[in-house]
Amino acid sequence: MGHINLHYFDLPGMHLIVSGISQISGLNIFQSRLLFLVFNAMLFAALMYIFFTKLLKNNRLAFVGVLLVIIGSISIIEKMRIFTPGAFGFTLLAAFLVMLYRSEDRLFGTMVADRLLMLVLFAAMTISYFPTPFLAPLVVAGIYLVQNRGGEKRRSVSLVTVALLLLLVLAWAIYMTFYTYAGFAKSVPTLWDDLTRGEFLRSAGTLGKANIGAVLPLWANTVRIIWWVVLILGTILGLVLFFRLKRLSLVQQILLGGLLGVIVLTIIATFGSQAGVQFYRYLLYAPLFCAPILLMSLPKVKAWKRRGLAILTITPLFFLSLPTFLSSVNTVATDAIYPYECTVGEFMESHSSAFGENLILYRTSGLSTAWYSFYTPDAAIRGVPETAVYSVQELWLEVETISLGFRSSPVAPDRQKIFVLSEKSTVAYEHTLGIPPNDPGWAKLLAELDTTDKVYDNGHVRLFVPRV
Repeated sequence: MGHINLHYFDLPGMHLIVSGISQISGLNIFQSRLLFLVFNAMLFAALMYIFFTKLLKNNRLAFVGVLLVIIGSISIIEKMRIFTPGAFGFTLLAAFLVMLYRSEDRLFGTMVADRLLMLVLFAAMTISYFPTPFLAPLVVAGIYLVQNRGGEKRRSVSLVTVALLLLLVLAWAIYMTFYTYAGFAKSVPTLWDDLTRGEFLRSAGTLGKANIGAVLPLWANTVRIIWWVVLILGTILGLVLFFRLKRLSLVQQILLGGLLGVIVLTIIATFGSQAGVQFYRYLLYAPLFCAPILLMSLPKVKAWKRRGLAILTITPLFFLSLPTFLSSVNTVATDAIYPYECTVGEFMESHSSAFGENLILYRTSGLSTAWYSFYTPDAAIRGVPETAVYSVQELWLEVETISLGFRSSPVAPDRQKIFVLSEKSTVAYEHTLGIPPNDPGWAKLLAELDTTDKVYDNGHVRLFVPRV
């Protein structure tokens, strides 16, 4: 986009929609953003219900499937509650899956209009968020592989369709998401070192220790346990289908092909990211296929057992989903934007020029930073990179680098450096690394900032400038 702070993560279409909602309804931008996210989640749920109904031919099973995906899969809700293209990408992916099985005889429907609509939809998904359109052709390729290996004479998908979808994704990625290639190019040379030193997938162990090993009562983790059961059993049943390729129906071919596509995406993302931080892609997308795979096996279970399983599953999903959500996504409150943060943003806006073009903002965490991106969008931002979230040693090294750069590096006379220290700054690292807010590292940072001038303090957010 040519903007210092706006990349493909800031999809213009989403901002235009929220701006239109704000002007029509009279709500402010932040309230309109929340309304958009709520409606987007509802639309995603509705599309998944349609998709599951087509696959399972049973409204009740489709309803349970949606519950398992929306409520059970904490990872999906965590992504959809944040105003990024990822939230909108999930909805477009759900719409693509509905179009994929529009006809029971052939994928993508039988009419030219159906396929044209699919291409338009896929183009919209491509420019919104990179992982979801990259998954879509892998799903289609997985279906092709299943039909080809199963000896299907009349295949519902061709290699030409797979190639066309991949071409659209790669063409847009070359043009727009160059940061994806930059990250990939950076991680590949260090992959062997990470493997030999045991650093690869360190984030999996860190997050697993912070979440699965959390000291919480059983009732607060019930939904998460159900979801892990669904994910594991659905994966196992899906892989079992791979050994019965010649006896699969079109629905089973779609679900198995989709699961294989998710596995391939996870492998590519894991080995193409630094220290394998993108391993969680499987947790995001696999439930879309694992849930219906598992539910398809229920008709083989006796009726009284099905009722018992339904009660044991649906009851905790309804009554225990909120505490499970709060225990799993414990940054939900700090991701929100509060009035006291808007006050800070207005203060910085009033003391800057050209939308913050003269400002260089330093931060220790990207958690809940939309408020100063809104008030000073053109300010340069210096912060801890995302990869530091998974390593204690790397985190403190980056914090020290940022602190030293803020206190010592010279700037042009017309530029002003500001260190933004919020009470939320340490929350992300307490969740992922187990570093408490009173850790000596944070005390050291505060002591270093005390050698500079504090120009603003409202009890929640403090602003520092270098001492002249």
